[in-house]
Parts: sequence; structure tokens; C-alpha cells
Amino acid sequence: KEGGDEEEWEEWQEQEWHEQEWHEQERELTAVGIDHRRSRSHGQPAAAITCHPCYPGPTAAWIGECWKSQDWLLWEGRSRNPLSTLPGVIALTVALDYMHSKYLGMDPYMFGSTLYVLCYMVMTGTPEENIVWCWAFVQRFYKEHRTTTRYRYLNTLTMFVRKKGYPKLRGKAAEIRYFGPALLALWTACADPNLELHQQIKLMLKLNVRLESILTEHPDEFALPGPAAHEFESSAFLMAQLQTAIAEHFVGQGQQLYDITSKTHMVLHCALLSKHISPRVSWCFAGEDNMKVE
Repeated sequence: KEGGDEEEWEEWQEQEWHEQEWHEQERELTAVGIDHRRSRSHGQPAAAITCHPCYPGPTAAWIGECWKSQDWLLWEGRSRNPLSTLPGVIALTVALDYMHSKYLGMDPYMFGSTLYVLCYMVMTGTPEENIVWCWAFVQRFYKEHRTTTRYRYLNTLTMFVRKKGYPKLRGKAAEIRYFGPALLALWTACADPNLELHQQIKLMLKLNVRLESILTEHPDEFALPGPAAHEFESSAFLMAQLQTAIAEHFVGQGQQLYDITSKTHMVLHCALLSKHISPRVSWCFAGEDNMKVE
């Protein structure tokens, strides 16, 4: 973080997002294809993609409304950032940062809410007792599966419970990336297989883990091969659909869980582009504190 700059941006972005109801069908949202905290010094983003809500799936109407290169070049309101004046540089050549979109964007809400449901709703002990048990389970999983990047501690509720707002897991990007398999195993061990909601959460976590497995299986490709790109895209969209359905379930109970933010939308753009450029190519791990990423 740069003097709290990134945290300020995330708080501002979250506030802006929640000024609109995330389930409103006519909402439009803008996904900015650069590292946001570095764009503000120029007064405007280098490029943007405007589209409609993305959760109905890969055939959603918003996909057909994404920018085409010629349309963007003819748009009088396009960004005048100096970068966009370079030959061949348009909004469509700016890749979204998968690290900030998923590991520091979508996943913290998904994983934090899952831990919250476990500790406050599923398990029988007190939340404080439950998180200690969960952490012991995760440590055993780390050891048995030789997890390369691990949390040093995750035994307090403050790691995902905030004073206000949705649960959100704290951690570095690589810690969160490698936490998915452990959380899936933890949920499977504690959940009720006879409850539809529990099975939805399990499938959502499995799809999340599968996304990371696909990237690990193709470390050197500039673009994911056809079958892998297809699986990556379909898994990402189904995962987002499940998260939306789960969030709506808890909204009906008056509970703030599994927040859907603009970062979820950005992850889906990364999935759509994976057949052209792998998310590994454009993720911003360079310069971060934790670099142990396979």
C-alpha cells in the first residue's frame, strides 16, 4: 500500500457501488481497465468498458454491448489519457488486473462470508471457539497438502468480521489465492450435504478453486488454450451466478453476506478475454510484498 492510498480507493469504490442497489436490472457500471490507484493522478482513467449487469451468464445481453474497436475510436467521450494516443492502444487493449479484481476484490468477500457462515451459523460452538477450530483445520490442511503460501494466523474473528458492512477476509493476494482449497475442505467437513444452500456454497468454492487450478496448469501460455479458456469462462460465470443466488438468499433474511461488487464484473471480463490473454499475463504481482505464486 502506498500511504493508505489503495485502502482509501477501495473504501470509496465500495461506497460508490452501494449507492446503487446491486440487484437493479437497469443499472450500468463501469469497469476500469487499469490499476485504479495509479490512474487518479491523471484525473481520468486511461480506458473504460461500459456494460450492463453480468450475472445471467455468458449469453447475457451486456456481452453484446461491450466496446468494438471502431466504435470506441469514433466515440467523442473516449479517454484522452496520453496512453490512449499511442498507435494500437484503445480500451480493448487494456487488460483488467486479475490480482486486484479477484484475490483482493471478489475473493475476500466470498471467503470472508463463508467463514462467517461457518462460525456464526453452521458450527455449534461460540464464534470465538469455532474460528480457533477452523484455523487448526486449515493448518493441518496446509501441512498435508504442502501449500506454498499460507496465512501466518487466522484464529481471530477480526480477520473477516468488520465493524460495519459485509464480512471481508483480510490478507495478501497470494495468501488469499492459496486459501481457496483449504476453505473448500473446511466447508465440506462442516456443511450439511442435505441442505441446498450448503451445496451451492460448496459448488461455488469448487469453481473458485478450479479457476486457480486452470491458471496453475497453464503457467507459460500467453492465452489459455481453447478447452481451458472455455472451462475458465464457464466456471467463472457459474461461480458468479451462484454467489448472486446465495447473496439473494441472505438478503431475504436481512443479512449482509456474499457482497457483489464491481470486482466480480471485472473477473468475468478477465474470463471472457482468457482465450486471448491469460489472466496470469496481466496480473499485478510485481512489486507486491508476497511473490510466491505458481
